Amino acid sequence: MIIQSLSLDSEGLTKVLDSLDANSSADRFLDESSKPGSYRIQNCVLHLWHLGDVKPRSFICATRLLSDDGIVVLHKSFVHTGTKCSVQLCAVDGSISEISGTLVHCRHAMNEVHELTIRFDERIVSLLYLPRDSHVNCIGLGLEADREQELKSHLRQMDATLESCDTMESALDVLREKDIHVVFYTPNEAALETEMKGIRGECPDGLVYLIDSSELYGNAASVDPVSRVDCLDTPINSAVVFDVLDAWRAQPVFSPLRSEAGFGEIIRGFVDSLSEALRSLTVAALQRDLQELRAITEKLHIEGGAFGFEDISRKALEIHDLSDPFQEMESLLKMVTSIKRHCWRAMAS
Repeated sequence: MIIQSLSLDSEGLTKVLDSLDANSSADRFLDESSKPGSYRIQNCVLHLWHLGDVKPRSFICATRLLSDDGIVVLHKSFVHTGTKCSVQLCAVDGSISEISGTLVHCRHAMNEVHELTIRFDERIVSLLYLPRDSHVNCIGLGLEADREQELKSHLRQMDATLESCDTMESALDVLREKDIHVVFYTPNEAALETEMKGIRGECPDGLVYLIDSSELYGNAASVDPVSRVDCLDTPINSAVVFDVLDAWRAQPVFSPLRSEAGFGEIIRGFVDSLSEALRSLTVAALQRDLQELRAITEKLHIEGGAFGFEDISRKALEIHDLSDPFQEMESLLKMVTSIKRHCWRAMAS
């Protein structure tokens, strides 16, 4: 039998969690390198094996934090440190895993609420279970007024906001103060390299889209250390903006081979190589270098397939097998954008 642990309703739980987030440091019992993230699930199944128990006692609990090495849950009563337990976690793809662990800390938080910190027996990939926040924060740098208004009108309908910046200095101030996900950028050609370095220094993981500047796309891609740059020259309609936001909101993709013996380091090496591969692929496409284009896509096709990234492998093969890839340059660049987005998802893993 599974027992509802707390009698609080949804609003009451939210108030408790907000208070704990503001005042508690339960995450100090987890490995700092695993970067515990907010994980608010109100119906997590918790199994506890108290001393002498043959079968576990099962509860439905609320959760607060999740990291690669542990989880923080809210429970109605005190539990002794060292108690064996397990939790059922639902991944973003809908699959459910039961993760075993040991209670390393229990404290009375407030009223009937106790906070349990559980360390997992084996580390997990917490990103598999942490949904990405759907709201997207954007800034616009150097945009023409009509482009800026176009973007704002579409973004506000898609749970996204755009903050305008007239100068690089004001953009850097916003990037330092806020968590920015997407930068829409009409570059100053003479200062492109310096500005890209400035953007990346404050926004290392965000996406950068060049607006009306495709002639500078290769230059920007060649100096972007993480190859998360693309361009928008087509009329900016709702479908285009949706694709931009979808590229950010897409969940990371993990190789199914990552837990196989001997594959972990090899797969990490492949993922780490994708930034340079994307940079080279973009330059090869823009410079119409057929030999380099085919060499890069052949390598991505073979290695992507070998290491469990089938979408990367398939998209690379599509480009590789084009008889005359430069005949329809716009079509080729769309294919490059498509493979980039699959690579970005792998790079986030």
